[in-house]
Amino acid sequence: MGHGAAACLMTGVAKGVLDLCSRLMKPAPMRPSSLLKALNLGVVDAGAGHQFMTASVAVVDIVSGQMQLASAAHPLPYVVSNRRCYLDQVPVYGPRLGESVDASFPEIAYQLHPGDLVMWHTDGLPEAENETREQFGHRKIRRFLRQEAGTPVGLLSDILRDRLNAFENNRGPNDDRTWLLARFCAQSAPLAR
Repeated sequence: MGHGAAACLMTGVAKGVLDLCSRLMKPAPMRPSSLLKALNLGVVDAGAGHQFMTASVAVVDIVSGQMQLASAAHPLPYVVSNRRCYLDQVPVYGPRLGESVDASFPEIAYQLHPGDLVMWHTDGLPEAENETREQFGHRKIRRFLRQEAGTPVGLLSDILRDRLNAFENNRGPNDDRTWLLARFCAQSAPLAR
C-alpha cells in the first residue's frame, strides 16, 4: 500500500469497514471471504483504482479448531503443529484489495490442534535489511518458529523483535514490520441449557 497520507487514509477506510462489519455480523461471524469482499469495496471506492492493500482474515472455531482463512495477496501465515512438530505455510491466495470491484477471495479450511502456533506477518518482516542489504528472509522466520515453538506466546514477540534488531544492528525499520502470534487452546463446548 505504501506510506504517507494515502496509506493512512486507506487504513482508516479499512478500519471503518471492519468496525461496521463487526456490528453487522452479530450473532454469527462473517465468513473471511465475505469480510474481504466488503473491505475490497471500501478500498476500491476510496482508492479509485490507484490504492491497493493486502489483508488476511481468519475465523477460528474455538471448540473444534477449524480455521477458515481467506487472503487478499497477504504473505502466507505459518502454522507450527504442536502434535507433529511440523512447520507449514497455509496456502491461501487472493488478489490485492482495491484491484477490482468484482474480486473474489477463495476461502480454505485448516485444522488447528491444541498448542499449535499461528503467525501472520506483513512483508516488512522478511524484507527487513541489515547494513549489507541482506534480507531477514523467510528462512530466519522459519528457524525462529522452529526454535521457539514451545516458548510461551507472550514472550515470542519480544524474542523476535530482539533477533530482528540484532540482525539490523539496531538500525530501525525501513518498512512496516507487523506480526501476530497466537497459540490455539481448545475451549470446551458450551453446555446446553
